Amino acid sequence: MKCWICGDEAKTGEHLVKASDLRNYFGKVDQKMPLFLHTSHRRNVRLGSTNADRLKSKALICNRCNSALTQPYDRAWEHFSEYVQTKLSHSPALGYIDLARVFPVHTKRMAINLQLFFVKLFGCRIVEDSVPIEIEPFAQALVHGKPLPSVHLGLAIIPTGTDKKVAGVSPLEGLEMDGKTVYAIWLYSVGTLSVFVMFSLLPKLSKSVRWWRPSRRIRNLPITRAGRW
Repeated sequence: MKCWICGDEAKTGEHLVKASDLRNYFGKVDQKMPLFLHTSHRRNVRLGSTNADRLKSKALICNRCNSALTQPYDRAWEHFSEYVQTKLSHSPALGYIDLARVFPVHTKRMAINLQLFFVKLFGCRIVEDSVPIEIEPFAQALVHGKPLPSVHLGLAIIPTGTDKKVAGVSPLEGLEMDGKTVYAIWLYSVGTLSVFVMFSLLPKLSKSVRWWRPSRRIRNLPITRAGRW
């Protein structure tokens, strides 16, 4: 299989939920303390490692793109996720995240990297699920480290509704017009911390989520709380 980012031979599957999120949230995972995977096809699939292939996308990327090219994007999310998980637990009424506090150095660059982490995950889902969205703009954004204007993020705090620990991604839902996908959305969640990831070519965005993308006004990333929908 070819890497969907650069076209080279690919053997690496990307975690659909970042391994660091799984480790930080669930703690030690092994055969005695496993995770249980639920999909639309099977439930209670026992996993003895956060590196299990079942947790990875079937849309493969090459080792260079996985390690060298996109590693800064992974690290941006890893740092942001850890920061938010810590700060939100102590500031339940916080309405936004000041990115300059999360990333005191190179704030603008890190904000772009934060979006590109989800651009990579979105591209993997487009390829794996054969979604009719042009993949080349996603690949080029990753290669050149440029923000992708069609992808918006919505940071949200959503109660899990259970006393069990839950993490995962939702099915991708979209809207087609004249055979072309103009809108698609999915949810990335680890406990109550969730991110709506949206692709949109529509002129207006839904107001149920407080959307964000890297721009000149990047400092504050708004938080959507469950009461808005």
